[in-house]
Amino acid sequence: MSGARAELRAGAMVWRRELLAYRRSPVRLLVTLALPVVFLFVQGTGLQAAAQAVGGVDYRSYIYPGIVALAIIMPSFLGAGSVVYDREFGFLREMLAAPARRSTILLGKAAGAATVATLHGALLVALAGLVDAPYDAHLVLGLLGLCLLTSFTLVAIGLLVATFVTQFQAYMAIVNLLALPMLLASGAMFPLSGLPTWLAVVTRLDPLAYAVDPMRRIVFARLDFSEPTAQQVWLVPSEPRVTWGTQVVPAWSEVAILALLAIGALAWAIRRFERA
Repeated sequence: MSGARAELRAGAMVWRRELLAYRRSPVRLLVTLALPVVFLFVQGTGLQAAAQAVGGVDYRSYIYPGIVALAIIMPSFLGAGSVVYDREFGFLREMLAAPARRSTILLGKAAGAATVATLHGALLVALAGLVDAPYDAHLVLGLLGLCLLTSFTLVAIGLLVATFVTQFQAYMAIVNLLALPMLLASGAMFPLSGLPTWLAVVTRLDPLAYAVDPMRRIVFARLDFSEPTAQQVWLVPSEPRVTWGTQVVPAWSEVAILALLAIGALAWAIRRFERA
């Protein structure tokens, strides 16, 4: 067997192991999906009156892209954390004894964790019709593609964090500290326009903002604005945009930012992993 083929087979085996572990824990799926569903249907409905009081908005439609992102945050970080878990309990030593590069093992971990997180996102994409977003190929494929890219980016960040810690509890403390601020600063729950200067800077440094915004563009492009009403004023398609100063960041640039961040974080993680 050639060297490249052997590396590919080793990476595929690690990826398959991540999926098998996920399949054997159905409770994990229910628990990780409970929070996004609560946000979408409980908070989204409960805050509808408050949203109308400040101009009117179908709040569930507005936060829906952010809820899709929420569904993949913790599965991504948990998948990356399996490196710390395996190292702490000794299984990683068995994997490193295999005739495969350490980078291959880490890439297999990343692929498996990103696949699992994307599956979580796909379940929320399936609920698009409940927030008046019509099902069509562009919406479904666009959201799934962004779910996969966002998942891989978050997994790469998680793997990088995992190379700096030796205990799973420490890893979870760090990612829990990262996850909620990333979600809140991404514009998932509120528009990014009119923010104080300090908060505007924070939102522009948040990787998740460059995932939520293109997701929202895809959803808003398929909402009916032909006859705007008082309930739709806040949902004018020109509003939900990430800007640098007065310049609107194009969607392709947001995708490129996510891809470059994923590549950079994963490359750094691989470098540290190979030296460990």
